[in-house]
Amino acid sequence: MNPTPNGEYFDSGNSKQSFYKTQQYLSKLSQPLLDRIDLQIEVESVSIDELTIRKSEEEDSKMIRNRVQKARNIQFKRQLRINAHLDNYQLKKYCKLNEKTLSFLRNASKSLNISARSFTRIKKIARTIADLDGCKNIVLDHIAEAIQYRSLEKLKQFFN
Repeated sequence: MNPTPNGEYFDSGNSKQSFYKTQQYLSKLSQPLLDRIDLQIEVESVSIDELTIRKSEEEDSKMIRNRVQKARNIQFKRQLRINAHLDNYQLKKYCKLNEKTLSFLRNASKSLNISARSFTRIKKIARTIADLDGCKNIVLDHIAEAIQYRSLEKLKQFFN
């Protein structure tokens, strides 16, 4: 979705949309609905030039697909399902956090006013990031990255 009704909020910083209209637009997304969206990522607009120039260091679709398939295989081998489908028992078993990482997540949850449902989603996302990295355990960097993928919640809080 666009961050504002006309989609210009992040492009220029000088959006023609009023603060009130943007707040009204974002208020259509309830917190319970946002809690159910795992990944909420800000994507900046891309110029035609950037779209048509391929950089040699970029992963192509086949490479990305292989990494994702490898992570999915890890998940099925470990728990017979993908991380998104973990129940509470499995979440506790397969998404264990050391004390430092758990403390970071607790503090972030309090300061960002993260709901219990979002807290759970962040742990599942962090488990997936760890799998993509080939890590057995979730570390602080995985949690921090997972929190960044909740940008709609943060944007909505800013306007409330």
